[in-house]
Amino acid sequence: MPKVVLQEDGSVVLPAETLRRNGWSPGTTFLIEETHGVMVLRPAPDQPAAPADASPAPRDADELVMLRIALGATRSQFALLLDTDLDTVRAWEEGRAFPDGEVARRVAAVAKDPEAARQRLP
Repeated sequence: MPKVVLQEDGSVVLPAETLRRNGWSPGTTFLIEETHGVMVLRPAPDQPAAPADASPAPRDADELVMLRIALGATRSQFALLLDTDLDTVRAWEEGRAFPDGEVARRVAAVAKDPEAARQRLP
């Protein structure tokens, strides 16, 4: 899971890989919002949008967990939302497997529009 460092002056330091992966550049201004106990960084409205090819899809087990928590979903709900089973979600979150194929596309769709996904939660 990428670490965010809060400086004494209130500024936040993000890992370079996180910046690149999201199409952000140094100096980007963010809004911070709390969703289900998770702090979410979003570029401020005056910032340029990320490139069209920037994928919001989770890249590792920790990011999958963060996505599920941000949705406010249990593992069971997340499995139903993605049309898979609980053991598969558990394996993803423990780093023993990772979504691929059609399930990976569904995960990417959830990451791209979490509000719509939240409304479909069982």
